[in-house]
Amino acid sequence: MKFALIFFAVFALSVNVESQLFHDHTVPDHTAFESFQEHFKRDYHPREKSKRFAMFKETRKHVHTMNEKYKLGLITFKSKLNHLSDMSREEFSNFVLGGNKRGDFKMPTDLVYADELEGHRRHKRAAPANYDWRSKNAVSGAQDQGNCGSGYSFAAISTIETSAYILCSVLYKFSEEEPVECSGPQGNSNCSSGTAPFVYRYYINKAAGVISLPNYPYTSLASGTVNPCSASTRQPSITLVTDFKNFAPTEAVLLSAVFNQGSTANYVNVNYDSFQSYSSGIWADPACTNSTDMVDHYMACVGYGTNSAGVAFWVFKNSWSSGWGISGFIRWQRNNNNMCCAACFASIPVVSGC
Repeated sequence: MKFALIFFAVFALSVNVESQLFHDHTVPDHTAFESFQEHFKRDYHPREKSKRFAMFKETRKHVHTMNEKYKLGLITFKSKLNHLSDMSREEFSNFVLGGNKRGDFKMPTDLVYADELEGHRRHKRAAPANYDWRSKNAVSGAQDQGNCGSGYSFAAISTIETSAYILCSVLYKFSEEEPVECSGPQGNSNCSSGTAPFVYRYYINKAAGVISLPNYPYTSLASGTVNPCSASTRQPSITLVTDFKNFAPTEAVLLSAVFNQGSTANYVNVNYDSFQSYSSGIWADPACTNSTDMVDHYMACVGYGTNSAGVAFWVFKNSWSSGWGISGFIRWQRNNNNMCCAACFASIPVVSGC
């Protein structure tokens, strides 16, 4: 029995190491690509395989270059290959933008932006140097939006979950599929992008509880196709969205909001190779601006901090699976001229019901 257990452990370790060979920059490209296909269960058409191999090689070269810069202290983050590494630049851009062009999808024009959220949850207090809602068990794990441009839904639902936790001391898991299928009348476009305020407006107009994930599973993962809204046939929870607020576009306001109010849904700019292959550390890209015309993806801001070298960061929760970044999260440089519009569009829901 002891021998069998040792054999099984060694075998399992060897399989795991073999499936991760694509992370080893010293192995040949072909070997790494075969490992990548096995690990991510790729089954390319023969005519497509050479195209994907070329894209993989280009991404692999980029990752190695970035990691060498990190070793030299030229940048503050590491890179790695992930499930997006066989995409072309155009494909990644389409993935981020939900098939739109930059600037196609606008925020609602009637939003009011506030410095503080009046009469909600906690009195305003001075924010500490570091704060992370994950440490309070108020944030669910990162999920995978798949081929659907539904980052707006994942970010909005994450903020509703955290808001409900603050109110009820229970972390509920709500459905991302419900806003994808049902918030079109408010202005969202199913798998072709949307905004968190439109999600909140959907729930306010619905005047019924947010549906849980088990009662409304996410089905838009693989194909990106969307079914008709079926919320009326599914059991709602007792958690209601009764209002939402938007914060003035400064990092100081965002920091106070995240600490005093909860996680926020942020419309940001991420369409960069460095973001696609982010692994760990504090991400920054000199090409990234604070132009509101460049925003292209939603994430939830769940915390902030400063590392031992004094570099300040935000903690964002992404929806590109737990295999991307730091288990699906990213540390994003803070106090760098509102880099990549980190605080340009930040919204938070007001909830009731436990």
